[in-house]
Amino acid sequence: MSFDTTHSNFLDQAKISHEDWDKSGLNWENLVSIASSYIELQPTLISTAEQISSRIRTFEGVHSVRWRIKDTMHLLKKIVRKNLEEKPQEKWTTINSNNYLSCATDLIGVRALHLFKDECIIIDESIRNTWNICEPVTIYVRNGESTHSELLERGGELKVHAFGYRSIHYIIKSQPEKIELTTEIQVRTIFQEGWSEIDHRVKYPDYSDNPEIKLFLRVFNGLAGSADEMGSFVKNLTKFLSDSEQITTNAFSERQAAFEERDQAIAQIASYIEELKELRIKDRHSQTLITNMQESMNKLKESQKRTATQTLAEKYSTVSTRAKQSSEITIRAHGVNSPWEIESFSKSLDMLGKALSNGTVIGRTQKGHND
Repeated sequence: MSFDTTHSNFLDQAKISHEDWDKSGLNWENLVSIASSYIELQPTLISTAEQISSRIRTFEGVHSVRWRIKDTMHLLKKIVRKNLEEKPQEKWTTINSNNYLSCATDLIGVRALHLFKDECIIIDESIRNTWNICEPVTIYVRNGESTHSELLERGGELKVHAFGYRSIHYIIKSQPEKIELTTEIQVRTIFQEGWSEIDHRVKYPDYSDNPEIKLFLRVFNGLAGSADEMGSFVKNLTKFLSDSEQITTNAFSERQAAFEERDQAIAQIASYIEELKELRIKDRHSQTLITNMQESMNKLKESQKRTATQTLAEKYSTVSTRAKQSSEITIRAHGVNSPWEIESFSKSLDMLGKALSNGTVIGRTQKGHND
């Protein structure tokens, strides 16, 4: 597919005077050759834009992604505008169909939009980890505005834009097909995007010098910047309130836990007291039982002693009686017939029996004491 616009139609559509055209020093046939090559490359550019956009959508902090392929007329107008600068760069003065892809690095444009200003930090990290960046990252800010120090520490270059444009620009290289392509990734907030789109529609590139439009766009830019600041403030306020509520909830929970622990300790102590009371009662019963058993054992011992003594006495009484009977027979057998002799002999046996009985009992008592 070729570019079939005539030179005259191009100048009319681009609002370029013949004087500016002559001043640019460009050759119309060269521009036509660039335009024709660019039109043929459109399918590859579109496929690459979709691929990069799809990848960016997976990044943390990204709200939405937009992409565009630079319009052919806009590419040619940019080439003329760059050559009309006071000191045009060499790449623009020597541009042709073979090198235009390396000269114009924004033919593929992808915009990653985020809600809050500080989300650009994590998006910046994701871009650096995914692609090779072939030019320094440019951070455009309004006059008097600063940026996140993390971006500067990573090599970002801060530039104050005369018209209040705010965005972060990355130029990356990728090669989805045989040709190596460059893509410009722009990272900005939704409010910055809204202002930029309106600014581009009404001003770029044909009404850049209109003072009334510049004034109102500057006011609008200030409102968009205030909206960004308000969004960040609301985000931080919400986090602060949430953290405060969590702290209060944790403190209440800890207090309730302390009360429950105290109640459990009191209940445990009360349980221990009841157990001690039961043990004390059981101990008294045990002492009484031991005392009763001791008394019963003592009584049993006394009973055994009395039984033994009584039995011994009975045995000695029987022996004494038999001894008396035997002695009487023996006395009579030896001719002792005197009643007093028999009586005297019987008394002697009684005394001997008592003495033996007492001696035996005493011996048993002492033996039991020694044992």
